[in-house]
Formats: sequence, C-alpha cells, structure tokens
Amino acid sequence: MNFPEFFDSAPRIAVRDPLARFLGAAAEGIIEYAYSDAVKLAGHSCPTVASARLERLPGDARRRRYCDRRPDRTVPVTMARPRRDAARRAG
Repeated sequence: MNFPEFFDSAPRIAVRDPLARFLGAAAEGIIEYAYSDAVKLAGHSCPTVASARLERLPGDARRRRYCDRRPDRTVPVTMARPRRDAARRAG
C-alpha cells in the first residue's frame, strides 16, 4: 500500500504490550504505531483521524502520568465464570 510521503514525517507512538510479548507477537512486547496504521484502521485520512492520533502523542498530561516511561497497553479482563471454564467447549 502506498501512502503520501508526509505520512512518514508524523511521529511514531511506541507502547509496551505484555500480551504481545507473551504471545511472541512483538519482541519485548514493544509495538510501534505509525500514522499509516491509524489510516489503515480508519480506512481514510482526515483531520479527525489525525487529531485522535495526536492525542496519543507525548504531551503534558501523558508526561505527568508516565514520566519518561513507555506507556503499557494493558486492558483488565473480567469473566462471569471462573477462569477454568474459559476453555470449556460449548454444548
């Protein structure tokens, strides 16, 4: 897929994803996102896509929260049933 050259000038965002590391999807669990990734997910490039991505770039609020650390991509998961039931076949 070919993108306009200016896409490469947009800063990349790196996050640490423990699940990606555990599953072997990313070395050390570090995933780097480019503007072209956001465009692929949205299906187009527009001011809204660019603005939403800019909100994830380092800024004052993010610096206060993470200091100099790379943000972790963690999502808590809760289940209605015990964990041992997760692999049980339906039926």
